[in-house]
Amino acid sequence: MDLYSRKIIGWSFAKNRSAKLVSETVNKAVIENHCTADTICHTDQGCEYTSHLYQNTLNEHGLRMSMSRKGHCWDNANMESFFHSLKTEMIYFNTFKTLEEAKSYIIDYMDFYNNERIHSGINYLTPVLCEKQAA
Repeated sequence: MDLYSRKIIGWSFAKNRSAKLVSETVNKAVIENHCTADTICHTDQGCEYTSHLYQNTLNEHGLRMSMSRKGHCWDNANMESFFHSLKTEMIYFNTFKTLEEAKSYIIDYMDFYNNERIHSGINYLTPVLCEKQAA
């Protein structure tokens, strides 16, 4: 998530979390967005984020790493808020038969979240409109 616009800028899906998965997600986000040396990648302390692979990926792109302190979940409050919205606005109302079906619904939700859902934290704009106004 871009904290300025609240836009979801990178995601991946898999049955299990891994350093490879999060590294590929960073690569995808960098390619599809305008990440700079001022970009901070904030995570929790999961082993996939402390891995050499993930840290090397950040270094290759000149990105800065930020990691939540142990027991301080509010450090990542914006993403926690997104996941809450995703669950209460979409996930809890659906039963998915396959991972592919779940991916499809979640991608559709992220498109809605970025392009249609207004956010009080960005003056009741959508993330895409917030980015356009800032440009």
